[in-house]
Amino acid sequence: MPFFTVEVDGTPTAVIGGQDDEEIRALLDEDPTRDEWIVLGALQDDSALEVRPATEDERMVWRRRAARAIAEGDLDAHGKAENDSYVVFLIPVSDPADEDEPEDD
Repeated sequence: MPFFTVEVDGTPTAVIGGQDDEEIRALLDEDPTRDEWIVLGALQDDSALEVRPATEDERMVWRRRAARAIAEGDLDAHGKAENDSYVVFLIPVSDPADEDEPEDD
């Protein structure tokens, strides 16, 4: 499956597997996706988004992080990650909901 990089305001921000760039653009046009990325701090409401083929280095980042997520039980399988448009962010993001949860000791 091809991988694509989403650039936000010219900054490589995320890598996503998809059939083509049209599929990735459609995903980004969905309000739930945009809203989630805004909450995570990956983009602003007025950010310019571009989709391009991922570089080999960006694909390797995606593969390493997907493998780690599978090892940690967050994903079922590598193929499922590709088919489900698993997003790997290339920039630091944080979920405010995670910050509200108490840590286990």
